[in-house]
Amino acid sequence: MESITISRDGQQYGPYTLEQVNGYLVTGNLVPSDLAWNAQTSVWVPLASLPGIQFTAPPPPVPRQRNAVVLVLMAVVWWLAIFFFSFIVACFLAGMVVGIMHPGDLQAGLEARRTIPSLLGLPLLFVTLGLSIWLTVIGKLPGTRK
Repeated sequence: MESITISRDGQQYGPYTLEQVNGYLVTGNLVPSDLAWNAQTSVWVPLASLPGIQFTAPPPPVPRQRNAVVLVLMAVVWWLAIFFFSFIVACFLAGMVVGIMHPGDLQAGLEARRTIPSLLGLPLLFVTLGLSIWLTVIGKLPGTRK
């Protein structure tokens, strides 16, 4: 049995048998660029250059297919969340502006309460719909990642 000593970052490990080294290469505990020494070498050499070393590169990750139905549902869920949150925030901010501009004017507040949602609703509907579709397609929202 041939014994192989491994060196990585100034630390020495081993000695290991050839079978152990090949097993560690497959699991990723050793890499082909680690330095190795055995009785047949007079200097430290890259592990990949030793005779009998067998390493296989890990297979590339399998691309995960994104289900179109799930993406559409997630786009709708995120659209509703973004729309209602932004609508509430926009109405709150607009109400604050009206309150600052017309302090104590109850009529202005009531008129703003009727007008602001009708002015903000449709534009926010389309902006948030476009935003949720775009963020879903590029995979930036939870549940939609590539």
